[in-house]
Amino acid sequence: MSAWSGVSAAVCAAVLAAVPPLAAQDPVPPPAGPMRPFQAPRPATFTLANGVRVVVVERGPIPIVSVAVLVEAGTTYEPARQAGLATLAATLLREGTVQVPGPELARSLGELGSEWATFAGLTHAGVTLSTVPSRLPDALKLVAAALRSPAFPADAVERRRGEALAGLEQRTGDARVVGFDLLTRSLFGAGDPNGRPLAGTRPGVQALTRDDVVRWHREHYAPARTTLVVVGPVAPGRARALAEAAFGSWRAQPAPPRPAAPPRAGPGAAPRVILVDRPGATQTGIVVGRATVPATDPLYFPLLVANRVLGVGTSSRLSRNLRERRGFTYGVQSYVEPRRGVGVLSIEGLVRADATDSALVEISKELRRLAGGDVTADEVGGAVSGLVGSFPTSIATVQALRTRVTNLVQWEAPLDFYAGYRERLAAVTAPRVNAAAARLFDPGGMTWVVVGDLRTIEAPIRALNLGTVEVWHAEGVPRATP
Repeated sequence: MSAWSGVSAAVCAAVLAAVPPLAAQDPVPPPAGPMRPFQAPRPATFTLANGVRVVVVERGPIPIVSVAVLVEAGTTYEPARQAGLATLAATLLREGTVQVPGPELARSLGELGSEWATFAGLTHAGVTLSTVPSRLPDALKLVAAALRSPAFPADAVERRRGEALAGLEQRTGDARVVGFDLLTRSLFGAGDPNGRPLAGTRPGVQALTRDDVVRWHREHYAPARTTLVVVGPVAPGRARALAEAAFGSWRAQPAPPRPAAPPRAGPGAAPRVILVDRPGATQTGIVVGRATVPATDPLYFPLLVANRVLGVGTSSRLSRNLRERRGFTYGVQSYVEPRRGVGVLSIEGLVRADATDSALVEISKELRRLAGGDVTADEVGGAVSGLVGSFPTSIATVQALRTRVTNLVQWEAPLDFYAGYRERLAAVTAPRVNAAAARLFDPGGMTWVVVGDLRTIEAPIRALNLGTVEVWHAEGVPRATP
């Protein structure tokens, strides 16, 4: 060994000796500080003479405006035999107006430095737009024209219909997507739009024609069913003038009435296990869930906290159990999805095929623990801190804030829902979380959807006695019993 090597080794040893061992460091993070003041923006709202409702959130100083035009023309209103019609019609809004062809429309908006997209959800369909304030008048008029008087070119209808069919085929490649589709189908039934994918069904999309799309637009796109959301450095007075210029002359025939909501199973429904065969799969998709409360229900905030404790992030109970301790999965998460008048609670993940039954056992254990009332004050404090702390950043951009506001429109929640949002979260206590968990997380009220190689996983799953076992095709049709 050279003299220099000896010196280097001595120096390294001295440095390492000066570093305290990891075990001596405090592993407990410091407690959260007091909640800093934060005022969520409050929307202003007014209605044009033709019935268009306008919601304005004045937000600066970033010189970007984000707009959404929502029409009550979502999948809720389409017949089951035409599932996919609302989404296809919304997609075709990009294909030009009766005055401006699609490529020219796209080019004009691009020259204005504007980004736009179309969408269709359960209750609403429409367009979104982001642009700079100086270009907003021209960009909004173009988007309004696309929504009010689309051309629906025959060749574009066929092309977009083909893309929709290809997308439906692609969905079957993801076991978790298949699992969630079948979960909602089993919870709500094929007759309820909540039980159908937004993209539609293969038979529904295959049967659609241009006449169907034209009729759909004529019957459902109307000013009285439209809400314009404007978020950015735009005062309510200017927003009114812009809305009048883009939508004030819009007239349409009266839209059909809203369909009555079908009855839904309440808490305590018998547990079901739905198996879907995927021969040769080395991983199993697991989706477990139930219908739950909407965002306007008093249980919603305790539900958010309980859900975070259970399955949000790598420190959640599910992740620590199934991923860290047992190595069954790269990740498993739980989700709360509010909808109009209802919500969906789901646990989703991919697990090793040879660990499928063991993973189901551990998920059931974690649900039972949670429903049994063992959530501690420390766990609630950590979950609340995460939810409260992340809220301001979740609305930091005008696009993100616009998404939050449009959610409220679609859920039919009060527009001041986010005023006091953090304070309502901070008021959630362990007893409230445990009461909500006892009602909403009992494994006996869950539907279990398992997508995998039934040759190897079916018998062990049946032996668990989680509920009545059914075998379904991926398209949502129960398989005939031999």
